[in-house]
Formats: sequence, C-alpha cells, structure tokens
Amino acid sequence: MNVQQSVTSRSTSTANPPPLIGRYEPPDVRKEDRVYCRFRKGWCRVTGWGTGPIRWPRVQQIGVWGQPGLLVNATLERAVRTESALAISHWFGVSQKPVTWWRRAFGVGGHVGTPGSRQLRRRKDAGETPAPAMACAERVTEAPEPSTPVEVGGRPSERQPGAAPELARLGADRDEVIATELGRATAAVTWQRCDRGIPAPRRAVTPGLRWTTAEVALLGVNTDEVIAARIGRTVVAVTSKRIALRIPPFVPGQEPAGTKRIVQQPAQIRQENSDDST
Repeated sequence: MNVQQSVTSRSTSTANPPPLIGRYEPPDVRKEDRVYCRFRKGWCRVTGWGTGPIRWPRVQQIGVWGQPGLLVNATLERAVRTESALAISHWFGVSQKPVTWWRRAFGVGGHVGTPGSRQLRRRKDAGETPAPAMACAERVTEAPEPSTPVEVGGRPSERQPGAAPELARLGADRDEVIATELGRATAAVTWQRCDRGIPAPRRAVTPGLRWTTAEVALLGVNTDEVIAARIGRTVVAVTSKRIALRIPPFVPGQEPAGTKRIVQQPAQIRQENSDDST
C-alpha cells in the first residue's frame, strides 16, 4: 500500500467510524486527582483529558517514568471487552496500538473477539457503511447549539447545558448531582465542564477520629474485620493503620502479635485510654 492509499484509507475510516454498542460516561475526576488504573495495575495521577469525541481522562502512573495515557477504569475495560478496536480508537481518540495492549491485558483475543468486532465484520461482509456514526461524531466534536440533540458514545442523550443559569451551575457540585438537578445526562455535564476548563469541586475532607492506645493494642490480635466491628471503624481504616504501624496480620493458630502487649500492660492501657477519653 502506497502513501496515498494509506491516507485515503485512514480518512475513510475516520469519515465513517463504527457506532458504539454501549454507552460510556467519563469518570467525574479533576486534574491531579489520584485514581487507580486497571491496565497499569497501580495508582495514577490525572494529567488532562483525551482529544476524542468522548473526552476521557489521561493519567500518569505515580512513580513510573513514561508518557501519560488514558485511564482504564471499569467503564473503559467494559468498552474494550465489548466494542471493536476501530470504534474505541475513534471515539476515545487513541491509536490501534494501545487498544491492542488493552485487549491483550484483559484476555480479548482475535480480530472478532468482541460483539462490536463481530458486528463490524457482518456489516462489512454485507457491504453496509455505518453512516449514522458520522453525524454523531460531528455533533459531539463541534459542541452544538443548546437546542441540538447530542449523541455521546454512539447513542442519543439529553441536550447539553447551554443556558447561562445552567452553565453557572457547572463545577458547583459533583457532575451527578448537577445532572440530576438539570435533568440531563452526567456525560453531557462532564463534557461541558471539562470543555470550559472548570475544575471538579473539591470533596469535603472530614477529620478522622483519633486512635486510642487501646484500639492500637487490638491490631493484629484478630482479623481486621473482627477488630473493625469491635471498635466501630471500617475494615479499610483498621488495615491501613495496622500496615502503617508494621503490625503483621492475624494468622489463625499463631500467637497474635499484640497478645504480649495486652497481657503485660493492661493497667497502663486502661489508664491511657481513660486519659484519652477525658
């Protein structure tokens, strides 16, 4: 294939992109947020958003050198398992290479290993062209007028915010809350907020309860679930505190790590606990 044929083929695939089977809403995140990527299997930092019709967050894995890429969360993983590679490449604004990596990581094999790929093959064999997807791409990319219906992810959605009072609400609360108030799709609200550079609202951080000496002494004496139910904390909080203090987990049949501490100093623990409560 010469250069002219390659350019023609690429422009043809962009002019008639295959429609998506499912609907995929971007996650409600903001720049510098810390998120978990299922493809990288690690925590990442949000660095920006992609350039595809579906504006998807781009992330950089924390502590790892390299170029940022799209965040692969549960929604994008579902798209990888459902859609054709051509559809993902167009709608999420990536090349075929990362799509191949994602498919390999999630065990999607073959050229027709997804419902979207099989549907695309059937249409190709029948000589059909996915014309409706072109109109969808144009409407999403060109930010239409408020009264124009918009299609996100290949399916029709509610009209996007356009009136001044509605635009003023963007970023005032989580996108799900604003979408419910305005009677619109969450994806439409997220798209308009990101397109205007409005950051997501900061989540309120409540100070945690101070750990008492008696509570710390229980860590490792039993399973984290049992300790959490006993002291009225979440399992995640108990596990995080135990790991931070480098206390080994409870193993049935072995002497708990905190047994000696509790047996040797019961009076001191009760005294310190009484001091903390006062």
